Amino acid sequence: MEIFSKDYKINVLILTMIDQVDVTIQTIETLLQGDTSGVIISVLLNGGSDFKLKELLKTKDCFRYYESDVNLGVAGGRNFLLNTNECKDCDLIIIIDNDVIASVDYIRNLATFLISQGDAGVVGAMIANLDYISYDVLKHYGEQGTFGNKILKITSAEIKKYILTDLNSLRFYFVGSHPDYIYAWFSPVRVFYDIINIILSFLKSEKQLGPINEVDYKKSLRDNCEKYTVSNVPGCNQAFKRTLIDEIGTLDDIFNPWGFEDVDFCIRAVRAGYINYMDTNTWIYHGTDTRHIKKDKDSRIEVYFKGLTILGLKVFKPRLLAVVKILSLIVFEYLFSLPLFNFKSAKAKFRGFLKGVIAYERQGNFRFYK
Repeated sequence: MEIFSKDYKINVLILTMIDQVDVTIQTIETLLQGDTSGVIISVLLNGGSDFKLKELLKTKDCFRYYESDVNLGVAGGRNFLLNTNECKDCDLIIIIDNDVIASVDYIRNLATFLISQGDAGVVGAMIANLDYISYDVLKHYGEQGTFGNKILKITSAEIKKYILTDLNSLRFYFVGSHPDYIYAWFSPVRVFYDIINIILSFLKSEKQLGPINEVDYKKSLRDNCEKYTVSNVPGCNQAFKRTLIDEIGTLDDIFNPWGFEDVDFCIRAVRAGYINYMDTNTWIYHGTDTRHIKKDKDSRIEVYFKGLTILGLKVFKPRLLAVVKILSLIVFEYLFSLPLFNFKSAKAKFRGFLKGVIAYERQGNFRFYK
């Protein structure tokens, strides 16, 4: 793809599973709406085989299709794709979930933004929530995609225009995470602000408390800022230069089956001296299937705290500090949940903490004093 008078090879990575083939096909169809010159789309079916998908992706030269008999997890599956020949040969990498709707200009816009930021580590497009789509957006639905499905054909500018008419939090899947990753993930103070802000939102107040929060990011959108800094770009939509992998490595599969492998990767980019950005002029919709909400709530909480514990053990030295930080978060959130009698949730968090410690210890590098 020619950007700033230079040709770039772009590799888009998509991970899917046997029960997610149909939504994956629709995601691919939205990607094919735009400019795909110099783009290879690599797809891994994680833990199974599907003849339909395999044959479908033979129809275009831009596809590379792989299957794994065993489920490699999110980090393991994406690492498989990061180590393919086409990925090793590319200039820019885009990781995208298989349940998104890409805007027509998604690949070109995000690649151009990434190249234009000399200090960028990981960048991402703004992510709108498909569950709260407006009628104006639905008017763009109905055109036939490459494989015959009806798709949403819409530009980033059009999505942004509709979002700016009503910056309700429900319309966003992800706005931003505090640029200080310690505050974003490990500060009990953040939990306090989160709870207060939930109450303020319930009371329909525009006011939000905290050093940097959702209101600040929304203000950046209103003021037409082209970017803002975040500590984490979510794994459903990440772009980075191939050279970043050479410098900081691939995803850490200790986080399998899922959760926090994207956060850890972004933190490593920050620690290597880079800045992670959200590109406010590139947009996607997320959530074309219901697999996220189908997961049992307590199971999700347990996996979340397992990943958070592992992340803390990687970030803090001595490791004992990580243990204190995570336990403080659990206790702090537990105290705030007492009026709701949410004891089951607190147990799930503690189970996740224990599983995180055990998973990290099994790597053979866990010592409280190191």
